[in-house]
Amino acid sequence: MKHMIRRTGAMLLAALLLVSLAACGKNSGEGAVIAYSIDAAPVRLDPAIAESACELIIIGNTFEGLVRQTIDETGSARIAPGVAASWDVSSDGRVYTFHLRNNTHWRLHADADDILGSKDTVKAFDTYVTAGDFVFGLRRALNPATNSTGAAALYPIENAREVHAGELPIDRLGVREINPLTLEITLTQPNDMFLYALTQSAAMPCNQAYFEATKGRYGLDAEYLLCNGPFFVQWTGETLQRLRRNESYAGDRAVLPSAVELRVFEDYAERLQKLGAESGLDIAAIPAGFEPVDRRSTGPQLQNGTISLLFNCNRLSDVNVRTAMCAALSYEALGLAPLGILPEHVQVGGHRLGELAPAQPGIAHNPDRARKLLLEAESAAAPSALVAPLALICAPEHEQLLRKALQQWQSLFGLRLNANIEALEAEELAPRLRQGEYDVAIAALRASSSSALQTMQEFASPGAGNPMRYQSDILTELLQGAAQMGSAAEAAKAIRQAEAHLLQNGAVYPLLPSSGRLVMVDGLEGLEISPVGDQVFFGRVTKSD
Repeated sequence: MKHMIRRTGAMLLAALLLVSLAACGKNSGEGAVIAYSIDAAPVRLDPAIAESACELIIIGNTFEGLVRQTIDETGSARIAPGVAASWDVSSDGRVYTFHLRNNTHWRLHADADDILGSKDTVKAFDTYVTAGDFVFGLRRALNPATNSTGAAALYPIENAREVHAGELPIDRLGVREINPLTLEITLTQPNDMFLYALTQSAAMPCNQAYFEATKGRYGLDAEYLLCNGPFFVQWTGETLQRLRRNESYAGDRAVLPSAVELRVFEDYAERLQKLGAESGLDIAAIPAGFEPVDRRSTGPQLQNGTISLLFNCNRLSDVNVRTAMCAALSYEALGLAPLGILPEHVQVGGHRLGELAPAQPGIAHNPDRARKLLLEAESAAAPSALVAPLALICAPEHEQLLRKALQQWQSLFGLRLNANIEALEAEELAPRLRQGEYDVAIAALRASSSSALQTMQEFASPGAGNPMRYQSDILTELLQGAAQMGSAAEAAKAIRQAEAHLLQNGAVYPLLPSSGRLVMVDGLEGLEISPVGDQVFFGRVTKSD
């Protein structure tokens, strides 16, 4: 098997950080309930359409794909067997044959008879995870009707782009079940990022019989989801999501916690207050600037985005207005240094993006160009967006930075730019961003994935991951092209071009790196988390007294 795995040549993503604190007390720490902080409750848990950070964390712990990422004895990340015990690759690098384990099962929910129709139907239900479940799952993700945000990551598969565009029928996708335990996937060309794509949410299996029995409700609540991973979703609520250990999970590593509770705390100070408290938190993710206190051990630093000026492209629809406002700004006058949109730890084919392609510059400070662009906007048929007062919003800690930007705009444009600034706490700022009730905001533009491609796809798609609401055919084409590149270096170049497109069209003006860290109670050991913070695996966590 080791020989087969080495043949894949896949060392994908930078090493995950293995968070380990010395255990205390005499018990082993197994069987604990682990409480982890999240920003917001999930909206949907269907792997094909999940996109928020919380949704992806849940799916990463409740589903298992053909392959998965793991940490070896040296602390390095590698691709390891998942539902597939091994795989072979053809001599031309195009055909992958996956050999599935014969002991992997779907975990039926306690209320499955309500969905499948009767207790007899539940008893007769085939719980084995088969090659057909992966065929159906991949076809679903690439069916244009599904509207999967992660579909483009699967474009290396033969005919995937054409199927996703509706140009070819779904059965033309290059996946086929040879027998229940053998799956064949054919690529358009060799692709050194393909195995990483198979670890993404959109590549998870889906049981067709159960999916159809939910009648369009798949993933909308716990009972409408069928899981095959280390945990299953036991219950969902507005402030708490509970994952229970899946006793039928047959992976090569035992699942140690009995349950994981994902608790919603938007206020970071409250997270620290709840850390270690009864019915509180064991692990809290906090941004830079929040210092942990007594009986708390700091974990790894997380590099997960940028603090940026975000321009609402629905309300500031004139590109000349947006680019004029960006060209009017000077990083030097703001006391900052230029940077790109994507955080430094996002990956392409097992490499940091910055190692393969440097960040592209944004709009340079150019007062003459800014004045010219604004005049062009004002002379156009559509009225200028600067006529009415602009709604500028930010968190209190960024108010002074936003006022500096406003001073630069008003110094150059005079009374033609009228604006009101609102400094909002997190519980007010987040919904304003989600609902698009602003013109310009300073906020964290976070990467919900360690994949540079998936992060950029979210920045270009409608949804919570794109508060700028910017979309264009050019951006879509750049990202689709990146997904089909055969090498990581080529894909990285295309991703950087997409990043430059967002910058040059005035959708984003990056200001500062957005960082944070994990803070945990004493006695916690075994949490695995990526530097971006999107991949959090609870299966090996113990908690000692």
